[in-house]
Amino acid sequence: MGFAGRLRGGLLTMAAVLGPVAASGPTLAADPPAASAPADSAGAPPTTVSGIEVVAPSRMKAKPSRPAVNTFVGSLGVTTLAGQLATWSRTALPGLSTTPDAQAADALAGQTICPIVLGLPAANADFILARIRKVGTALGAPMSKTACPRDANNVAIVFPDDAAAFVRDLASDKPQAFGFRYHGELVRDRVRPLEPVRAWYGVRTVVTEMKDSRLSLNHQSVIFQVLIVVDRDKTEAINMGQLSDYLAMISLADIQPEKVPRAAPSILNMFNDIAAHRTPPEGMTRMDAAYLQALYDIGPRQPGERQNEQIAERILTALAGK
Repeated sequence: MGFAGRLRGGLLTMAAVLGPVAASGPTLAADPPAASAPADSAGAPPTTVSGIEVVAPSRMKAKPSRPAVNTFVGSLGVTTLAGQLATWSRTALPGLSTTPDAQAADALAGQTICPIVLGLPAANADFILARIRKVGTALGAPMSKTACPRDANNVAIVFPDDAAAFVRDLASDKPQAFGFRYHGELVRDRVRPLEPVRAWYGVRTVVTEMKDSRLSLNHQSVIFQVLIVVDRDKTEAINMGQLSDYLAMISLADIQPEKVPRAAPSILNMFNDIAAHRTPPEGMTRMDAAYLQALYDIGPRQPGERQNEQIAERILTALAGK
């Protein structure tokens, strides 16, 4: 494949990234906890938000204010070129056309989320996958009920021995695995420092109606693949409960954890908390779960600004216990 211009083959099966990674590896610093979800910092059993088990962040003394929630929502979501937030599609898409990949509509119609974890022992991998499936099912996302064939996996969570070398080699050998349309996007991305956990998303804009209506656009932005690389050396201080919840969030939504406000009570601040010698949450917080549920409940064909407004309102309602 040439690197000039378009990175074709964007609808890449995640089987393409399996080669460089062993099927098993050393365990993480902590084994999977016995419970199916983490307890909160006080040891109490977790509560739920829309069926998603959550914990109380130890440092949150009061409910976040409206400005704080607005900032959290505005910083977290990635607005696509079509001006929308992207999710996995809950329903099969008619796919009248796509921009610009005509073949994407057929691939996205009826697509299920098929995650795979590479580079960990089976017990650790199964724990992470179970949490992702549980959260995705609670959201109404199109989760696969069982393990998928390798040629059907579209979320690859990789624990290479050398994360930087793995990303460098993959960018050279299989650049389409990162979901970018053009080589220049990949080149610009490669100058970014590699975070302890980094996700790349393949997103397509699918035209589902002949024209816009008064209340909605005629298209929606849909995730079709996710590549996540975990740096083992930078995740030794966290446990499997924390890591699985972090991975669940970034597997199910196109979000930017590095831009989350440092004061936000979120599992996405886990690495910031550790760097600041604060105790991070043991799992997803109420605000995390409320964000995910709102993202999947709002109209997928709304403009991004309107989507953010609706998400913020739904988070505030959830945090108020209404």
